[in-house]
Amino acid sequence: MNTNKIIMLLFGCMLTCTTLHSFGKGTKRMKGEKPLIRHYLLKAGIQYGIGKPMNARYKNDLNTPLSYSNNFNFYLKLRLKKISVSGGIRVTSFAIKTTDLQQSTEDSYHKSDFDITSTMKGSTLNVVTPYVYVGYPMQYKHIEVEPFVRMGAGFLNYSLFNVNLRSTQSNVLDQSIFFDDAASQTFFNPSIGVHLSKKLFNFITLTGSLAYDAGNPDKSELLETTIQQNFSVIRKRNIYLQNSVNNANVMIGVELTPFNRIYSNEKKHARYYKKHSV
Repeated sequence: MNTNKIIMLLFGCMLTCTTLHSFGKGTKRMKGEKPLIRHYLLKAGIQYGIGKPMNARYKNDLNTPLSYSNNFNFYLKLRLKKISVSGGIRVTSFAIKTTDLQQSTEDSYHKSDFDITSTMKGSTLNVVTPYVYVGYPMQYKHIEVEPFVRMGAGFLNYSLFNVNLRSTQSNVLDQSIFFDDAASQTFFNPSIGVHLSKKLFNFITLTGSLAYDAGNPDKSELLETTIQQNFSVIRKRNIYLQNSVNNANVMIGVELTPFNRIYSNEKKHARYYKKHSV
């Protein structure tokens, strides 16, 4: 074997080793390159927002109109090629209008020999909704817009505080009333809306959403217990409360992408670009 062939063979071996080493280390991606795998991204998100109940009035044993809602949303999202799917839990706490509930309580329990003292401040209607979500993300210059549909099952509970009845004749007749919502109402609680996201850092995305949650649960049955002087139960009865829980809300939050590897690995990236560059 002559010298020229030996030199060419050694050069070929060096080139091959250098190329394989480069594949093993990974190839840097240039700005604007399309990723090999851009859609298998798992994200975790949390959001908080306020809402306006769009509730119809029903005839209740007590008047419990809703004023506003606090909304929390926790979810895991899988970004696929053209859609995103996720599952999560939405927690909504509707504040009940205290003045209306107070007036209704006084009207319901009014007696000539009793003064009514209510401690119902902060009474709420609470809805917990596990759901599944399908969205269609559309990328614009600085923001991603994602219309979505959520399908969920809502679990509703009332939380009404005590009512104290104080007698003007004798404190022996003083009474306290308790309300116990022992059984949750279950109902279909879907949503439609739009999800907005703006990437801040490599693993953190700022999010916002506008949504309309629909729900019309059946009547809630509460057990009313009246206790006299903390030792004598003088009455138990069921009372019925019902409100629509349609809710328009706006929320903000963050998404975390803990495994933010756009490419499955650098070797696949290198092989992909080698194949398409020939």
